Amino acid sequence: EAAHARGWDVLLDCAAFAPTNRLDLRQVQPDFVPLSFYKIFGYPTGVGALLARRSTLAKLRRPWFAGGTITIASVQGDGWHSLIPGEAGFEDGTVNYLNLPAVEIG
Repeated sequence: EAAHARGWDVLLDCAAFAPTNRLDLRQVQPDFVPLSFYKIFGYPTGVGALLARRSTLAKLRRPWFAGGTITIASVQGDGWHSLIPGEAGFEDGTVNYLNLPAVEIG
């Protein structure tokens, strides 16, 4: 609450906390929460999640782009690239498609 009152965005790293504790996001209200599915489920490696409040995500701006994060790039004008809306604009590179089903089926 003190950080939010001062205008700070809060990241609560729960990668090690979430597997053994109950995380109540109504009680603790961070803007970002990274999670490791490997630490929660024991498999697969390299897959996790970043929970983000929509209001905070909307404030983020990227001065660069990388593979799969833009809809258009142009050399004309100040808006030289347009990010894909929402979380996809922040997911560089290729999604780990081979391990995603393992999250659901173990």
